[in-house]
Amino acid sequence: QRMDQSLVLSLVESVVSGVSTRKVTKIVEALCGESVSKSFISDIMKRLDPEIEAFRTRPLHLKQYRYLYVDAMY
Repeated sequence: QRMDQSLVLSLVESVVSGVSTRKVTKIVEALCGESVSKSFISDIMKRLDPEIEAFRTRPLHLKQYRYLYVDAMY
């Protein structure tokens, strides 16, 4: 089960880093010898939507921050 979680986390990290779902499916096939569908990857990513939204809309005024780092992709 821990290995399954590691695989899913790796898939999520790949997609978050900008790797397409098509490439992720090819990576899984190369590493594991198993094929997964693009919809499987999309379903995994949908699980993250509530967490991403909570992070994106969290209040920043409740705490003092010494530094603020801003990173963006265009």
